[in-house]
Amino acid sequence: NNGAAGNMNTTAAVSADTCGGPTRGLCNADRLCICRSGWTGPHCLVPAGFDPVQYDRKDGFEDLEFTGPLLSFSGLTVGLGVMSFLVLFAPTMRRHMDNWKPV
Repeated sequence: NNGAAGNMNTTAAVSADTCGGPTRGLCNADRLCICRSGWTGPHCLVPAGFDPVQYDRKDGFEDLEFTGPLLSFSGLTVGLGVMSFLVLFAPTMRRHMDNWKPV
């Protein structure tokens, strides 16, 4: 049923008071609802309308809901600077510590 006036919903037998009321639909002699324009469903309770949701769109990387590490240029610069300092400064500290004697 497309919800247009005069189309019958044949999915449920109903009584006169279960067709959504006189503004939504009427019960016929076979106890089936005839929905008025703008309403659909077995009891004329569902507004007939347009659903803008795209259910069959292609999957993409964003569908994984994964957020990778946030790296910035300044963060990389600081990290490389610290590592360079430690690599260059470690041998100097080692030489000083090898000659150290407790007082």
